[in-house]
Amino acid sequence: MSRSASTDAAAERAARPLLEIDGLSASYGRATVVHDLDLTVARGEALVLLGRNGAGKSTTLKSVMGLEVERRGRIVFDGQGIDDWPTHRIAAAGIGYVPEDRRIFAGLTVTENMAVGRLPPRDGHAWSEAEIWELFPPLAAIRERRAGYLSGGEQQMLAIARTLMGNPRLLLLDEPSEGLAPVILERIAEAVGMLKSRGIALVVSEQNLAFVRDFADRLLIIETGAKRFTGTIADLAADPSIAERYLAV
Repeated sequence: MSRSASTDAAAERAARPLLEIDGLSASYGRATVVHDLDLTVARGEALVLLGRNGAGKSTTLKSVMGLEVERRGRIVFDGQGIDDWPTHRIAAAGIGYVPEDRRIFAGLTVTENMAVGRLPPRDGHAWSEAEIWELFPPLAAIRERRAGYLSGGEQQMLAIARTLMGNPRLLLLDEPSEGLAPVILERIAEAVGMLKSRGIALVVSEQNLAFVRDFADRLLIIETGAKRFTGTIADLAADPSIAERYLAV
C-alpha cells in the first residue's frame, strides 16, 4: 500500500464512529427490554445513557458485550460487526466493561485483581500499575489488601482499574456512582475525565446527572427501552420538561 493510500485509510478509519448500534432489540426470554435502539460513539467521546431504573441502560451495555441477553440488530466496533461475537472476543478487540455489581475477586488482593485483567499491549501501550496508582492514589496504599475488605468506593476504583489493565479503546461503565459517598464520586468522575483525555471512548450508564456533568459530551435518555432524547448537557438544561418527564423519580 502506498503512503497516500495508507494515509487515506487512516483518515477514513478516524472519521467513522468507534461504536455503531443500529436497530438493537434485547430480550430476557419473552421480555423485550430494549426496542430498536440506534446510537453511535465517536473515538474519544463520552456518551452517557441516562434513565430511571429498568429503563434499559444496563441491558444496552450487556448487549454490546454479548452478555446474558438475546440481541437483535447490528453492533459495529471499529468497522467490524460484533453482534454475533462471544464476549471474550469482544473484550479482546478492545471493549472493556465494568458491571454494576463490580464482580471483583474478594479473595485476591488489589494487585492480584489487576493482574487477572491484564491483556497484551494495544496500539503500543499497556496500562502499568504505576499509571493506575496515579489515576487512583487510594489503591496504591492498599495494593496488598484483599478486595473483600475494601469499601464500596475502593471496590469501584478497583473494578475500573482491573478493566483498564485490558487496555480498552472503549470503556463501558454501568452505574459507576451507585451507592458511593460524594467525596468518592468526585474522585471517580475526575478519573473518568482523565481517561477521556487519554483518548478512551466511554459509554456510561447513569441516573446521577450531577456525576456526569464534567465529562459527558453527549446524553442519550432511555425510557422503557427506547431513545427519548439525545443532546448535550446544555440542550437538556434548555428544556427542563425533558428531565422532569424521563428522569424525575
